[in-house]
Amino acid sequence: MKDQSYPWLSEWSYRPHELKVLDDLLFPNAHVLEWGCGESTMWLAARVGKLVAVESKADWYERCCRNKPANVTIHLAQSWDEYVFKPVLDAPYDIILIDGEHRVACAQAVVDHGYLKQGGYVVLHDKDRMEYAAIYDLFDVVRSTPSEGDKRAPHKGLAIMQARGD
Repeated sequence: MKDQSYPWLSEWSYRPHELKVLDDLLFPNAHVLEWGCGESTMWLAARVGKLVAVESKADWYERCCRNKPANVTIHLAQSWDEYVFKPVLDAPYDIILIDGEHRVACAQAVVDHGYLKQGGYVVLHDKDRMEYAAIYDLFDVVRSTPSEGDKRAPHKGLAIMQARGD
């Protein structure tokens, strides 16, 4: 049964217990980066001071831009370089959500280009996918949520991470 406290959630988006974990990280003047905008973008925007999102699909970008609040900037990335490196223009961030394309490259850019403020958090969606294993060499996991779902809509949990040494 769908959780009615989050009516926009689909089988592909964050789970209610994951949103509660995210909500604990957020604060009113937080500066947040979201790689891959979508259903969570408006939810995040209502809880933070500034949200920067990067999207690669033009139709999804247009859809997300229609009702975006004033504290949200959405960049349409038309190449790999734009997707990974466009966020440096607004860095550093308090919280970075990696939930889009090129996740390993995005995580590496966070480290290499100073995208994250000291003491900030990186949130990896679908943490248990094998293709994201290299990300765990870059950060320390401080909290995670369990994987769940089925073959049609596998859901691989969240990893809440911080830069090594923070």
